[in-house]
Amino acid sequence: MARMTSARFTTEVLATRGERLALRRVLWSGASGSIGPSELEFLQVDEVDAEGNFVVNVTFDADDLESAFADLDERYVTGEAAAHGRVSATMRAFVSAFASRDWDALAMQFAPDLVVYDHRLLGWETLHSSVAYVQSLRSLIDFAPDARLRLDHVAMSDRALLWVAGWLGTQEGGTFEALWIVVSEHDRCGKVSRFDQYDVDDLAEARARFEELRSGNR
Repeated sequence: MARMTSARFTTEVLATRGERLALRRVLWSGASGSIGPSELEFLQVDEVDAEGNFVVNVTFDADDLESAFADLDERYVTGEAAAHGRVSATMRAFVSAFASRDWDALAMQFAPDLVVYDHRLLGWETLHSSVAYVQSLRSLIDFAPDARLRLDHVAMSDRALLWVAGWLGTQEGGTFEALWIVVSEHDRCGKVSRFDQYDVDDLAEARARFEELRSGNR
């Protein structure tokens, strides 16, 4: 492949987990002699060690996003995220409970006095209590019954979680994708005591909040 004329790789990062895992969409194109222009597209999960050296490359068919994301998540949970077990468990329980529409299980991931601060231009009012937050998620399902959560980028510490995510679904015959950023603060049991929600253009502000929590400052 490398010897073919005009051979080149282009990549797009679709998702990351922590500091060492990424999911990429890769497109190879090239031509050589009697071989006309050719293209090959696939998904690849990459893992690096502490020095940044590749230790794992796993490839998937271009349309097999579900398997690629599952592999990415499994490597994160059993690897880097294992050091933050309570927060990791809450994240996985949140995703699972929302997917199954188990609102009671979802509510169990939050402290009763949960506060949700929404910094988005078109966000919610400040919510007080886990009941109010779960109700806001249920209203999303009323709007789009097939809505699902996709986590694109995740960073984690012992008391905080940052994710860049999207709500995906259909409504009135059309598809939608609503991207946003969440930083959650977790108590000693791993339950969420506070959410801060941001527009995707405000990543720097979200990261600053995450670093504030990770360093132990409020």
